[in-house]
Amino acid sequence: THYFLNIEKYRNILQAKKEPEGEKMDWYKIVNEEKKTKIYIYDAIGKYEVSAQKFIQELEKSKDRIELHLNSPGGAVFEGFAIYNAIKQSEKTVDVYIDGLAASIASVIAMAGDKIYIAKNATIMIHNVSAGAHGEKKELEKTIKVMKQLEEQIQNIYVERTGLPKKEIQEMMDTETWMTAKVAVEKGFADEVIETNAKNTTIWNLANYDYRNIPKNIQEESMDELEKVKNELKDVKTQFEAKNTKITELENIINSYRQKELENKVADAIKSGKLLPSQKDWAIKLGAENEKALDEFLASVPEKNLTDEEKIEPGKSELKYEDLMNEPEKLEQLKKENPTLYQKLYEDYIRRS
Repeated sequence: THYFLNIEKYRNILQAKKEPEGEKMDWYKIVNEEKKTKIYIYDAIGKYEVSAQKFIQELEKSKDRIELHLNSPGGAVFEGFAIYNAIKQSEKTVDVYIDGLAASIASVIAMAGDKIYIAKNATIMIHNVSAGAHGEKKELEKTIKVMKQLEEQIQNIYVERTGLPKKEIQEMMDTETWMTAKVAVEKGFADEVIETNAKNTTIWNLANYDYRNIPKNIQEESMDELEKVKNELKDVKTQFEAKNTKITELENIINSYRQKELENKVADAIKSGKLLPSQKDWAIKLGAENEKALDEFLASVPEKNLTDEEKIEPGKSELKYEDLMNEPEKLEQLKKENPTLYQKLYEDYIRRS
């Protein structure tokens, strides 16, 4: 198994196209159009624990004409064989388009096409099978035997497609051969070089592979793209932090507005007699924690006319005894009409004096 860096994943972050949580990602995409189906393998084959079986099931349901677009560094050999065989056995017309890189087992899949078109800046790479193994001598010998069988099958596929002698194919695989579009057509690995408007946005960091003879220009292009995306991610981080600051400011404004609305709601409830002034702090706290609960409580309480005494919030009455001392007539009127309130104001005045 090879591990690699897929720039497309980071471009999706830049474009805010995060995969929905819990949704399994695929290494291919199928687009059904009116008269044909386009299939894109723009990742490592067999990645994300998605097997070729699922791919083949969807292939069977596609249109009779298929465009298979490839840009892949390779992947699981047996999964690749399954895809190759499914395409070869299909009665559908399958044209292969190599948009970027068809390396390792991806180049084998390409050979299944009725026609193979390669973009003028694309590349095909063929090499021997690589594998990791551990154990006793017999276990290692079994692994080598399987590897030889796989290489034999791959050589036969290349020979059938290109018409090249098997010895030449074997030498190309032994030396890990990277072919430009022109060379690929000359050798029979593709039928035609084409211009393409497709934007190849997946660049592979091929240094993470066991590939030995990566062309310098391809590796430099890959590293340049990595550096570019790294800088883009830095810019996004800065923008994200700035947006977070703005979001915090907006949240504070919204919270302040909601607090004011809550205070007004409680004040209206006190005026209507649904709440006593002494319940103000409790009601605001309840509303802040669970506004629905406060609304339900207020809806269950009937309105009533408060007495003058009830209307006075403890320690917060705006009416003072000394305010009326300069207006004897009003003071006398209060004493007659509401002796309880008069007495309360008088006692409060004495206490404060």
